[in-house]
Amino acid sequence: MERYACTFLVARNVQIIDTNFHSRFGEIDVVALDQEVLVFAEVRFRRVSRFGSAVSSVTAKKQRKIIQTAHTFRSDHPDYCHLTCRFDIIGVDTYGQHTQIRWLKAAFTATE
Repeated sequence: MERYACTFLVARNVQIIDTNFHSRFGEIDVVALDQEVLVFAEVRFRRVSRFGSAVSSVTAKKQRKIIQTAHTFRSDHPDYCHLTCRFDIIGVDTYGQHTQIRWLKAAFTATE
């Protein structure tokens, strides 16, 4: 699904920097540049919405792990430290033959 999300983002003039970035805290699916904003995106896929949408499946615990991993990314990549960062969720929901992609910009924030 990350590849599908990357294609979706590139079509919207977003530059992909990295995918599946790992730290001891967890993983970030996509790291990208949306103009001058560093984007950390979680990609979620759901076949059936019985348990809620793909976007709604990102828990507060998962958000904390993404934020911690984003700090590690910024430490490891000082060229991006000066940029404002944003945490997005890209949800891909399928209903039979129909697929819907939803890009939730600034889905959550890093509060310190």
